[in-house]
Amino acid sequence: MRVLLTGQVGLEKGSYLKAAQGLARDKGKQIDYVTLGEKMIESYEGKIDDRTILNLPNVVLDLLRRYAWREIVHDVKLKNANDIFIINSHAVFRWHHGFFPAIDLDLVNDLEPDFMVTLIDDVDKIKDRLIERSTDYFELGELLAWREEEIWLTKLLRDSLKKLTGKEIGYFILPNTQGPNLLVRILTEPKTPKIYMSFAVTGLPEEKRKEVEEFKKEVSTKFIGFDPLAMGERSIVITAESLAKELGDEFSRVGDLLAEVSKAAQEKKRRWTPRWDRLSALALAEQPTRLRILWGESPLPSIARFGRLA
Repeated sequence: MRVLLTGQVGLEKGSYLKAAQGLARDKGKQIDYVTLGEKMIESYEGKIDDRTILNLPNVVLDLLRRYAWREIVHDVKLKNANDIFIINSHAVFRWHHGFFPAIDLDLVNDLEPDFMVTLIDDVDKIKDRLIERSTDYFELGELLAWREEEIWLTKLLRDSLKKLTGKEIGYFILPNTQGPNLLVRILTEPKTPKIYMSFAVTGLPEEKRKEVEEFKKEVSTKFIGFDPLAMGERSIVITAESLAKELGDEFSRVGDLLAEVSKAAQEKKRRWTPRWDRLSALALAEQPTRLRILWGESPLPSIARFGRLA
């Protein structure tokens, strides 16, 4: 059985697959896997690692990944057909100079996969892992976009292969949080029914949450169950909405205050104010410099003479 596993950076897919190996071994099954990025580094004659490989020119990177992929597929075809072999790869690369494909349709066709899987995780967990590895180059929005790109490009490749070859190819999007046992069961228990577990979760009291957990355990013993609560990003949305409301309330109060100030200013403008001639006593008192003009510098000679005579 041949499997393509895709997923963005920060998923720790190597640890995930190593754990899957152990679980499969307990079931008497053999899982082997190889990571495309590691094979690319191994195949390159220069000095690169997982943090610098994407700095290579796109032309070199493209040739390198295609060479590494063909080497992997050659080895896969020598394997026992009853064993499970997984190629671990991104569907797309994202780097400082944009994003570009990590796999191509013709390469995946050479593999002749039986299953294609995209591994996903909560974006905040991805972010935390990248920070721990000192490779935090991406904003949350970019990481969300990358996840969607992995999903849709992998699905596009699967759908295209189905149309080209007529072969049925399974495709699954699996949450990392639900653990590698879900992947192992999918690959080793083809006849076990698969279900998406649906239940009320919003605003549930604690005792009802316990019932939900018992329900999930019971279902998972009889079926391969996909748990919607395995993804916890809703908490980010709730927090963001709460903060937005608090900020909105504050801005609203500031807006009300500004409105009051503006209203007062408008009322002040509408009040009656006395008007006087610019040469009146009140006008001259407000602008004493006019007195100097009247006593000798005025452009009006008659007024100046009047001042001197006085």
